[in-house]
This record gives sequence, C-alpha cells and structure tokens, in this order.
Amino acid sequence: MPRATLSTSKPHEAKPYLKTEPGVTVDEEPRSKNKDKGESAGSGKYEYNKLVLVSLVVAPAKPDWLAIATTLHPTQAQCYDLWRKVLLPNLLANKPWANSSKDWSTDEKVELLLQVIQRTKPEWEAISQHFPGRTKSQVCDVWRKVVLPRLKKGQTIE
Repeated sequence: MPRATLSTSKPHEAKPYLKTEPGVTVDEEPRSKNKDKGESAGSGKYEYNKLVLVSLVVAPAKPDWLAIATTLHPTQAQCYDLWRKVLLPNLLANKPWANSSKDWSTDEKVELLLQVIQRTKPEWEAISQHFPGRTKSQVCDVWRKVVLPRLKKGQTIE
C-alpha cells in the first residue's frame, strides 16, 4: 500500500488513518464527481437515508411499556398509545413530532422516545445490510452522531 505523503505546511492536520492513492496528499479535500452539476460532495449514493435508518431502528421496537410507564408516571396504555399513534408515524414521515399538546409536553415526548430507544437493542449488522458499502460501525455512528442528537432536541430527522 502506498504511503500517505504529508504536507509540511500543515503538520498538525496529518491524519495517518486516511487511505490515499499515489500522488494524493493527506490534506487535500476529496473531489466530488458531480461538482460540475452543482451537487454537493455529500449528495448521491453515499449519503445515508436517515428516514430508513430511523425506521430500521425504532419501528421494530417492542419495549417493556410497563417499565417505561413507571419511569414516566403515566399509564402503560397512555405511553403505548402516544408511541403508536403520534410519535412513530410522525418520525417515519419526518413530520414534527415533539410539538406540545394538552396532554403531553415536548419534554415528555422526547423522554418517551429516549426510553424506547434505550430499551431497544438494534441489530446493527442487519441494519447495515440496507446501506451497501457501509459497515455496522459506520451506520451506528450516523445514528449516534447525526440522528439521535436531533431526536433528543425534538427536531425532525432531515
């Protein structure tokens, strides 16, 4: 494997873990194949479909609703109904889901979602098969670093 050549102008930015081709220095930005079409480097087949990721992580969730209800203090049926009728459909449709209502505050809805996610153990190996060319670690990182922080703030996914 060819060694990465490091630029002497920016030694603090050297990233030895980057794979490079012969003649490419580490501090060069990758070029987009679609730059002449006005598309950003992040667009295209390598971008994650976050809605698919959310549907694969939270849709099959079957948590212990009694345990969640004891944590949040409404009844088991109330938690399950809010999840089934409000949160899950709006998450999967990428609609605002954390808006306050007369029965549940935004904070309570976010807490319910976090309780469901915490009690769900996603199978990252199976989920990563829906994203060709990506490892389970890469898919898990997108969930943990991109999608989950937005959900914790009560925002839509995109």
